Amino acid sequence: MAAAPVIADGFEESVRTLCMIENAFLFKVPPRGATGYSASALKANPLFSGRLEMMAKGEECVILVKDKTTGKPYVTCPVRYKGPPAYEATFDSSRYFVLRIENLKTGKHAYAGLGFNKREEALDFKVAPTLPAGHPSHCAKPA
Repeated sequence: MAAAPVIADGFEESVRTLCMIENAFLFKVPPRGATGYSASALKANPLFSGRLEMMAKGEECVILVKDKTTGKPYVTCPVRYKGPPAYEATFDSSRYFVLRIENLKTGKHAYAGLGFNKREEALDFKVAPTLPAGHPSHCAKPA
């Protein structure tokens, strides 16, 4: 795979694309209910539509939702196998998640809903960071 230019703070050359989904949707996150986050509640509060890219360098991995026109990252979500989870699935849909977005410089975080049009896209998103070690798309070792 060809080297990529700088794509986000802390990521430089030799970046691998694990997953790219052309249509990803971000939503404002309502309060978490007793059973978790609800996709139907997320869909009521749209924020942004862009392209999702999951990138890896060594054992570091990041989820980016970028503006389709400029390519500039709108949100950054680091995937870590130690620490808080990068995302949580909603209880009422396999196509919706809640991302733990983070400013990589300050460490401050917030939450944003994420949705896909197709189940296949959601499956690609879920599988990409968990591929076995040695797979060309593997991004980190599970703890």
